[in-house]
Amino acid sequence: YYIMHPRETEPLLDVKLLNKEGMIAEDAIFKNAGESKVRIISAYSAVLFNISSQDAEKIYISLNNDNSEIKRRSLIEKTGSKIIEIL
Repeated sequence: YYIMHPRETEPLLDVKLLNKEGMIAEDAIFKNAGESKVRIISAYSAVLFNISSQDAEKIYISLNNDNSEIKRRSLIEKTGSKIIEIL
């Protein structure tokens, strides 16, 4: 599922959208997953910080190697997320 950011007016990808039903993304993710293990694939997002790596497999997509991205990856490493570099 794709979860639109609250400021997005159109999804960035043509995939099935998760209807959050007015919930915050973290709550909607777990409600939709039920008993299934959650896998989150994301760019830089608060969801990676707000959901424990014990509760979900978290994957961060890193798209470049500039100083800002190096700092973001340093923070993401602390969340227990797997980092995949696409350079």
